[in-house]
Amino acid sequence: KLSQHSMKFINNIDRILGTPDNTVNINFKNGSYLFLATEETAPTLAENIAVQKAAGVDVNTYTGRELQEKYPFMNTEDIVLASDVNKNEGWFDPWLLLSAFKDKVKELGVEIVKGRVTGFSENRTVKVDSGSGPSSYHYGDFVNATGIHASFTNDLLNCALPVDKRFSLPVTPQKRQTFTIAVRDGPRNVPRTLR
Repeated sequence: KLSQHSMKFINNIDRILGTPDNTVNINFKNGSYLFLATEETAPTLAENIAVQKAAGVDVNTYTGRELQEKYPFMNTEDIVLASDVNKNEGWFDPWLLLSAFKDKVKELGVEIVKGRVTGFSENRTVKVDSGSGPSSYHYGDFVNATGIHASFTNDLLNCALPVDKRFSLPVTPQKRQTFTIAVRDGPRNVPRTLR
């Protein structure tokens, strides 16, 4: 359901996040992801497919042999189950999306502070070191947008909360990379493939 809502958002992104000074284009590329499963991982993929179908997603499933027919260049020797979807899937430039959010909230009067969160106090104050020394900011609502440091920031926040209001935030840094290979005489329309 989250992905379905996200597509509605992406399809209307300029109307939602655009500003008088900024037209929003996050460079969305419509395309499918192909999920591959071996004998060992097939039960998990089958569960995921069932969840997608229950949510009304138009999911295609393939055996290894069917996948080989669709993509003859692909080695499907150990693939027992695969899936992709027909529409409303793709990828975009996350930096462009972040920039659009920042531009919009600035237009709405939000102050964006760049720096390192160093603490919180019980009177709804966040302490930030922005490189030129610490500063304190009173806040009504606090959005933890500290990325890979979100768990650390949450621990600092918990120190200022009553014990019964504390919570954990299991965010850890993960290295992610995507490689795109251009092949002049190779196969065309190859989906992004995950195994």
